[in-house]
Amino acid sequence: MGLDYTGSPASVPGAERVADAALLIVDMQNDFVRAGAPLEVPDARATIPAIDALAAAFRARARPVVYTRFVTDETPGLMWLWSPECRPQDRRCCWRGHRRHYGDVEGPRGVIDVVDELAPQPGDWTVDK
Repeated sequence: MGLDYTGSPASVPGAERVADAALLIVDMQNDFVRAGAPLEVPDARATIPAIDALAAAFRARARPVVYTRFVTDETPGLMWLWSPECRPQDRRCCWRGHRRHYGDVEGPRGVIDVVDELAPQPGDWTVDK
């Protein structure tokens, strides 16, 4: 007997809802989280301690921790129209291999890298999108 996904989540018993849980950490990368980043989301920094605690709890239970990273590149496309910060003449936001300085850490960081405070650990997954 499989789970019935046609009802509300409340219709699935709690133990079954978390039996195969994974933690998905979305776009907690330098070009979104760091102070002064081109696509800065200031509230993201406040979530770091909670995400770090969740990741530790999932790893302690041998549950998957999966990171996503938003990645653009040198190829002209729709992303350059939607987010001008991604174009070369602007800021090369979220370009693979590009590094920049941010206001809240010393030294340059990879723009698509997950922030140091939440760095993926051995066994974690990273999905570029």
